[in-house]
Amino acid sequence: MAKITDLLQREYSIEYYLKKFTKPSIYPKIVTSKPLSAFTEEEKRAILQKYKRWYVYYSFEHPSLKTEVGTPKKVRQAPIYFNVNQDYKDFDDRLRFLKLLRNSIEKHLKDGFSPYETEENTNEHTVISALEYALQIKKAEVKETTYSGYETRINLFIKYLKKKGYSHYPIKDISKGIISQYLRTLENATYRNNSKGALSAIFTVLSSEDLIPINFIKEIRNTKKTENPVKIYSEEDVKNITSLLTQHDQILLMFIKFVSFMFWRPIEILRIKIEDINFQENTISVETKTKASKTKIIPTLLLGDLKEFAKGKSGYLFKPDKIENWDLAEEDKRKYFTRRFSRFRDKFEISKDFKLYSFRHTYITKIYLELRKTLSKYETIQQLSLITGHESKAIYNYIRVNDVELPEDYSSFLE
Repeated sequence: MAKITDLLQREYSIEYYLKKFTKPSIYPKIVTSKPLSAFTEEEKRAILQKYKRWYVYYSFEHPSLKTEVGTPKKVRQAPIYFNVNQDYKDFDDRLRFLKLLRNSIEKHLKDGFSPYETEENTNEHTVISALEYALQIKKAEVKETTYSGYETRINLFIKYLKKKGYSHYPIKDISKGIISQYLRTLENATYRNNSKGALSAIFTVLSSEDLIPINFIKEIRNTKKTENPVKIYSEEDVKNITSLLTQHDQILLMFIKFVSFMFWRPIEILRIKIEDINFQENTISVETKTKASKTKIIPTLLLGDLKEFAKGKSGYLFKPDKIENWDLAEEDKRKYFTRRFSRFRDKFEISKDFKLYSFRHTYITKIYLELRKTLSKYETIQQLSLITGHESKAIYNYIRVNDVELPEDYSSFLE
């Protein structure tokens, strides 16, 4: 039933717009009265002799003229020759070119072209031009990887708009209902919520640029999703993996130490250059998820190993051995280290449940439990927020997802 509804809705949308113009046709009509192969050579010569000027024509709804019954009047537009009569003397070549020209004109009309564009409606963005405009503004505001996520999700939305026949709509005509319809086509809850977030970020730009009144996407609720706990390592797991990495992959070992002890995301770690490290003050400054630079202390636990690891290096702190040019896209760098860890994990038959992020979850959990021995939950969260650089809400998510703290026996309250 949903598929039938979608088809009917698309047909209705396109049909509504098609009423604005007549289907482009070729003059003289006789040349399209039968298939090209059905014309004899004699007929072709006679038509070329009789009809000197061939062209494409169509009519379009005038913005102000009305018929006798008050409906918009369709006005015949200037014929489109495209120099065809001079460039194509042969009957077959001329007809083939005009058919291509006719089809191209029809496509532009369906996509929203109007021969009556005025300065006023030229400045009114279609949904696609508005989205592309907002993306360019966003590109200057966020990191490359964040923009890449926005671009991918917006392009999928644009593809949906074209499929549904909405691509010619002005941006102001894109309603909350259309956005909700699109989001319902995304089955995965996480992807749906991330797509909604990307659309909301772009519509915030559109609102600030006064292309739409408000960003109504904020009013659309997120899809409830089941939280799958991130697998955390035991002391024995950490000891075993550290021993194997010490023997087989020192670069990956140091990378994992940064994930574990500095609590940065892998992509943030891969931005670190040697000049970002200050061994006098034992700090590292790096650009985080936003473009703002963040400075963190180097814990003593990491300091000695880091000094040895950074010795003699230049440029990026983390890159493959014997690679000088490491100027890849950040997402490609992240994928390289993720795959490197996957290969290591597979080689030594470590459970696939463990991810690189598992190290960060493991050590945040470890610190939380240690702090809770002397501090209240609120004080612990505040301290952890300072240590990790995460907002308090994010810390609560770590703890809640992994159920690291259970209440004491509450039987006395029930007696």
